[in-house]
Amino acid sequence: MNRFIYLSLPFFDKSEEEFETGFEKLIYVLKYMEMDEVFKNLPLAEQKKMLDYLAKLPDVRFLSSEEREKYDESIKAVDDYYSGLYGSYVEGEKKGIAKGIAEGRVEGELSKGLTIARNLLSMGMSWLQIMQATGLTEEELKPLQA
Repeated sequence: MNRFIYLSLPFFDKSEEEFETGFEKLIYVLKYMEMDEVFKNLPLAEQKKMLDYLAKLPDVRFLSSEEREKYDESIKAVDDYYSGLYGSYVEGEKKGIAKGIAEGRVEGELSKGLTIARNLLSMGMSWLQIMQATGLTEEELKPLQA
């Protein structure tokens, strides 16, 4: 015997401030996920929590052993999928931060080199001497030639 749970989302009319339980928050997200993409804007960990909760809503006590095995496999597959997504997200975020820091350092070094080059130029040094002193290339010094 299977048990089905039906939710009438149009009748759920609580505002975010009125929520008392996590279930009410979940129903709110389900109701509005297509309209304003609330679900897509949530962190992956929060998405996973909500999907885990939804997956556990059916009463598994009424499943046959074969159905229960399939159900458990599907829950594990969902868990594995979101664990992989979250792991990729964290790894990508770390790589992005490291790349941003490296790019910031390069830009900072160039900016500092140009400031020094400007000062050396005002002291009357030649372009060749400035390139040797700062380590900047002729291409990097072009903004100062204007």
